[in-house]
Formats: sequence, structure tokens, C-alpha cells
Amino acid sequence: MKSILYINKIPYHWLIFSTAAFSIFITATDRSALNIILPEISEEFSADLPTAQWVTIIYFLTVVSLLVPMGRLSDIIGSKKVIVTGLLIFTIGGIVSTWAPNLPSLIFARFVQGVGGGMIQGTSFIIAVSAFDETQKGKAIGLNLIFVSLGNLIGPLIGGLIAGFIDWRALFILFSFLSFMSGVLSIILLPKNSSSTKISSDFDWAGAGLLIAGFAFLLSGITIASRTGLNSAISITLLTVSILLIILFIIKSV
Repeated sequence: MKSILYINKIPYHWLIFSTAAFSIFITATDRSALNIILPEISEEFSADLPTAQWVTIIYFLTVVSLLVPMGRLSDIIGSKKVIVTGLLIFTIGGIVSTWAPNLPSLIFARFVQGVGGGMIQGTSFIIAVSAFDETQKGKAIGLNLIFVSLGNLIGPLIGGLIAGFIDWRALFILFSFLSFMSGVLSIILLPKNSSSTKISSDFDWAGAGLLIAGFAFLLSGITIASRTGLNSAISITLLTVSILLIILFIIKSV
């Protein structure tokens, strides 16, 4: 039977799981809360709502594009390094978002947060599941998904309260603080893991580039299609290129 390490009478594997689950809970809550405050952002910067939606689109695009590359990077340099760096980048992006003077700077700040979010989501699931032995990995997966669902449910409530009683910038202050605290917990509680140092030869830079470009063209095509219609030449071109790039990524990865 596998021995269990306790810290202050708490099983160590539960501390590892909780730390990783808390980080992914933060990113899920942040994403869903931001959708609620978009009208306030649009009004403050005198932009139409489709333009303001790029605040969420750029974040989603960046996160989705980096999930696979960051998972691979965690195999090479260690998941603790990736998630701690991701939480730091997410915190910095949130601070920049708080003080954004215009919409382009806010979109750029959300891109920075998306890089951090991709690193967090690409590794937190791995850390949470690896904290348990083989007989409990199914339970770990289910619990991790519960934290994601809770974030998606609680986010709109938090966004609504902040939009109604404070200011939309307070949302970024809140999640910057939470991600910073999660980073501190990760440094203290997550175990060090061995890794290879041959990043240039082991990391699939070409595959990562294909995936990122594929999703970039896909979301750009969808956004333009929502304005000009699916039959427009530019939306058809962007969507076709995105499909080809994603197919190339799949072929290269198999």
C-alpha cells in the first residue's frame, strides 16, 4: 500500500491537487466574469460591442492555442516551473488591464493574460491528476472538472456584482490578487519535478506554430463572418486556411 505524506494532518496529495485546482478555478471564473462586464468596457472606451468582444476573443484564442504546447513544455522543463510562470504572467496581465487607458492596450493586456492562462490550464490538469495514484486518477479528473464548472457558474455572479456596485477594473484587481496568491501557494506546496534541458530539440515549435496560426485564422474568420456574413470571400478564406492549418498540425502530431 502506498504511504501517504501528511502536512498538518492534511494528506500532501490533496494539497497538491487543491493548489492546481484553485489555479484553474481562477482562470475559469475570470473568463466567465469578463463576459458580464463587456458592456461597461464598451461604454467607457466608446467602442461597439463586437469590437469590445476582442477583449475576450484574444484571451480565448491565446489560451486555446497554447494548451498543447504548454502541456508539452511542462514535460520538458517541469510542470511547476510552467504553472508558476503562468500565474506570474497572468497577474502581470491583470495589473496592466486594470490601468489600461484605451481598448487596444486592454486587448494587449488580455493577450498577456491569455499567455499566462494557457500555461496555467495546460499544466494544472496534469498536476492535479498526477497527485493521485492510478486507482484514484478518475476521481481527480472529475473533481478537477467540478472546479472548472464552479468557475463558470460563479464568474457571471462576480462580474455582475462588480459591474453593478464597483467598477469593471476591480475585476482585474481581484483576479490579479488571487492569481498572485495561487502562485505563492504553488511555489510553497508543489513538488519539484525532473525534466530534460533539451528544449530546442524536444519541443515541437513547428507544431505549436501551426496550432496557434490555425486557431488565429479560425477565430478571425468567425468574427468577420459575424459581421459580413459567412458567404463573404474574406471569411471563407480565413476559415479555409484555419482548417488546413489544423489538419496539418494533426498530421504532423500523429
